[in-house]
Amino acid sequence: MRPANDNRPGRSGSQRSRDGEPASLGTPQLALIALAALALVAGVIWMVDGMQKLSRDEVCFESHARNCQPVDKATP
Repeated sequence: MRPANDNRPGRSGSQRSRDGEPASLGTPQLALIALAALALVAGVIWMVDGMQKLSRDEVCFESHARNCQPVDKATP
C-alpha cells in the first residue's frame, strides 16, 4: 500500500486509467497502426515483384536473347 503523500512519479511502463483498467489505444492510434501495416505489406509486395522481374530479365540476358525487353506496340 502506498502512502497518500507519495510524490514520486508513477511508473511509465504501466499506464492505467482512473478506474484501474489498463489504458487502451484509441481509434486514431489503431488507424495509424493499420495504415503502417498496410504500407509495409504493399512495400514488400512491390519489392518482391521487382525482384522477380529483375530475375526474369537476368535469365533472359544471360541466354543472349535479343527480345528480352517488352515491345511497346504503340510506337511505330
